[in-house]
Amino acid sequence: SLIAIAPAVGYDVWKKMSLLYAEQLCDSKDVHGAVTQYLAVDAIDEAIQVYLKHQLCVDALILAYTRLGPDDEIINQILFEYAKVLTNRVPSLHALASLVYCACERYDRAA
Repeated sequence: SLIAIAPAVGYDVWKKMSLLYAEQLCDSKDVHGAVTQYLAVDAIDEAIQVYLKHQLCVDALILAYTRLGPDDEIINQILFEYAKVLTNRVPSLHALASLVYCACERYDRAA
């Protein structure tokens, strides 16, 4: 695999190869593998977006909270996406979605 020899060429090449490999893993639906590759090159936002794309909102929330901190603006965005996922699932979890909407300060959607 080219990613194995990329560090011998240089950091920039390894980083580009890792990002390409992460995209490949994402396309093949290996979500956690893709996130691992993104985190290896410190692409935290991309890793979070992979989780959100696959509706793994709790994973995205944990990653954002631990890597970016509880005050980062993306936390509310993730919570909002999580509430939408909870509302749209079958059977719907409206009560839990309402709590999540409150947590992200979207009180208009919590009712």
